[in-house]
Amino acid sequence: MRERCANTWVCLAITFIGTSIALVGIICWREFILNDKETDARITRENLIKYYPTIYGIYKTNISYEQILLKGANRLTPTTQYFNPNTNCSFDCLPNGGKRISEPDYNRASVYNHACCQSTQVFTTPQFFQNINGVVREILQFNDSKLMIIMPQIFFQEECRQAKHCTGCICHYIDQATSAVVYKPGYTSATAIYISQLEIDIFYLHGCCKCINLIKRAP
Repeated sequence: MRERCANTWVCLAITFIGTSIALVGIICWREFILNDKETDARITRENLIKYYPTIYGIYKTNISYEQILLKGANRLTPTTQYFNPNTNCSFDCLPNGGKRISEPDYNRASVYNHACCQSTQVFTTPQFFQNINGVVREILQFNDSKLMIIMPQIFFQEECRQAKHCTGCICHYIDQATSAVVYKPGYTSATAIYISQLEIDIFYLHGCCKCINLIKRAP
C-alpha cells in the first residue's frame, strides 16, 4: 500500500514538473518568439497603418492629406478680442498699386499680405530633415514600386518674406513641432526592411509667419 502511494506521489510530482516546464515554454514562446515575429513585421502599407495610425491612418480613406492641410490653413477666423494700445497702430507699407499691405489680401495662389509680411503656403515631402536636437534624420517616404503604392509624409509650412522699406514690424517664423516616422540609426531606405527598424522623431518646421512689432525706445 505504501509503495502504491509513493508511486502515486512520484507520478503527481513528475506531472506537475512537466506541466510547469510546458507553461514556462509557452510563456517564453509568447514573450520572445511571438514578439519577435510581431516586431519584425515588414514595412508595408498595412503595417505602417497598424503601427503608426496617427500618421498613416489617413491613407485608409479617400481623403487627400494635402486637402486637409490646405483647408485648415485657409480657414481664417477673425479674432473677437481687442485691447487698447498706448499709441495708434498703423503701417506705412504702400506697394506699387498704392494699396496698403496691412489690408487683407488673399488669392487662389494662397498668398497672404499682412502688415509688413507676405506669406505663401507650401507642402513638402523631405527625405532628410533636422530634428529638434540638430541631428539630420532620414524620413520614411514609403514607395512600393511593385504594388504602385505611395504613402508620403507631407508637411505644411509657410514661406515668409518681408516688404522692403517697411519699418512697422519684423517678419518672423513661428516654429511648430511635428512628429514623423524615421529610420533608426544604422538603417536607411536602402537597408531597412522591418517595422522594428523605424521610430518616431520630433522636428521643428516653419509655421505661421508673424509680424512682430518693433519696440521704439525713447531718445
